[in-house]
Amino acid sequence: MSITKITDENFASEVLGSEVPVIIDFFASWCGPCRMAIPHIIKMYDKYAAKGLNVLGVAVWDKKEEPLKAIEELGINYPVM
Repeated sequence: MSITKITDENFASEVLGSEVPVIIDFFASWCGPCRMAIPHIIKMYDKYAAKGLNVLGVAVWDKKEEPLKAIEELGINYPVM
């Protein structure tokens, strides 16, 4: 099972009810430590996604356009809400 699109309506079933591990990364685009951690999360996701690991990024304390810019800049390849 892979997470494709997370919404308020399916969060409980797709994330909380997932039968495989899900790492939830709360981040803000302006947060230096958050930005430093993301490449490591991407590497872990790339290595273990085929074995069932899912990652969900949760952007907080940002305007909508800021996380979108960070996703592009950092090459985030896992779902972000």
